[in-house]
Amino acid sequence: MDTIDNREKSMKKALVRFCIFSMIMIVTALTVPGTLSAYTASGTLTADETWSGTVTLTGDVAVPEGVTLTIEAGTTVQFASLSDDASGGSHSSLSELIINGSLVARGTDAAPILMTSSAISKAKGDWGGIYVSWGLGSKTLDIEYCTIEYAVNGLSFRSSTGIHTTNINHNLIRQVSQDGIYIYGGGGVKVTPVINNNEIHDA
Repeated sequence: MDTIDNREKSMKKALVRFCIFSMIMIVTALTVPGTLSAYTASGTLTADETWSGTVTLTGDVAVPEGVTLTIEAGTTVQFASLSDDASGGSHSSLSELIINGSLVARGTDAAPILMTSSAISKAKGDWGGIYVSWGLGSKTLDIEYCTIEYAVNGLSFRSSTGIHTTNINHNLIRQVSQDGIYIYGGGGVKVTPVINNNEIHDA
């Protein structure tokens, strides 16, 4: 009996240690910089989100008015190659980042943000690009030290109403099949784009 009791006690202790270890791992995954507890891989954001580490998208991600997407320095965003499970946007068969709200993507010289194709063998036009469409209201577009590659368009901005300022600085846009940076304002809109020190290759 003593032997059985000792075995039961040992098993209980082992189970407690396992549960404690599992809880520590879960808390670590939620709190260590560079890891994510959750993000929108496809569809429309319902609240502000901050992306870090490696983010893999399966379709269009839309940021609606009143919502801000923040992408931290050093983040890699992988867009589904030649696929879009949302079947929307400007290219229904390609994944895109659609901004009707605010986008703050501030990398650094030492830790740039990478937006790229998920394909192993990457090619121009693997994903759609970043599409900004604004109306009235206060919004932010701040893209700095980002590498945008293998899209159809790097960054496309359109607005027909309001007064807007955009910051697009120190970015590398390469291997895109159409425009590197496209800005359009019509219908009396006033757009003041601050665009400095960007490089565009193979577009």
